[in-house]
Amino acid sequence: MTEAVKVVGERAEDPRKGKTLPRSDSGFPYYDLRDSIKVATVLHERAGGSCQPDQLAPLMNHKGPQSGAFVGRISSAKKFGLLERTTGLLRLSSRGKAIVAPGRGESDSEAKVDAFLDVDLFAKVFKRFQGSTLPEPVGLQNTIQTEFGVVAGRAKPTVRILSDSAREAGVLHEDSKGMRMVKPLSHPTREAVHDSPPGVTGEPERDRGGNGSSGGSGGGGGIDPAIQGLLEKLPPSGTPLARTRRDALITAFTACIDFIYPAEEENQRPQTSLID
Repeated sequence: MTEAVKVVGERAEDPRKGKTLPRSDSGFPYYDLRDSIKVATVLHERAGGSCQPDQLAPLMNHKGPQSGAFVGRISSAKKFGLLERTTGLLRLSSRGKAIVAPGRGESDSEAKVDAFLDVDLFAKVFKRFQGSTLPEPVGLQNTIQTEFGVVAGRAKPTVRILSDSAREAGVLHEDSKGMRMVKPLSHPTREAVHDSPPGVTGEPERDRGGNGSSGGSGGGGGIDPAIQGLLEKLPPSGTPLARTRRDALITAFTACIDFIYPAEEENQRPQTSLID
């Protein structure tokens, strides 16, 4: 679990010295994205998605809702947009749910990127270095101090939290030149699903509410059930297809057309594919 970082700069004055405490110009969390996802997971799995802070604190092994670590973790999860607070209740946000309980065929990758970029400081650093090689940690500490107004005492732990959060979001990548920040491809697993199985077999994310191979009489707008069944096997437009799967679909459609719509003898000609 992420090491607790003491929260500073929340009060206007230091009661021991009577001096105004420094404040950073950009907002950022005191716990990283992975820890905030753990908070959202506890809220979802053990509290049904919403509860009062004094109910959530013991579920997260804190003494109470006034615990500094608990307050810091809740604040961080809210900065990432994973939690909302309404009428005294802590609720899992739609983004939080997309990460800890994604729907069938969905991916949590985009929600994690959105969570990372929802943090003011992290979004500024991402825009500043997007696609280019990041400086060494000391250089990055200097950058967030001089360009983004992070106080000196918070620079080192903030770079660590930023880096850990970027890795969790999938935007931090290493190559021969060093570390770079780049957005991941959207839903990388969906293309892999479409590209692998040969033959006319149902796509997992499209087989909802029944076997697609059976088609269905009616509901097809007058289309023959055999054609309707094949149409339900088609992946979304623009999806790359393996050559074996593409050939199988073409063969199946051609055979159906030949059987259902026989050509008039005087107009017989070689059949052309509907999807080639």
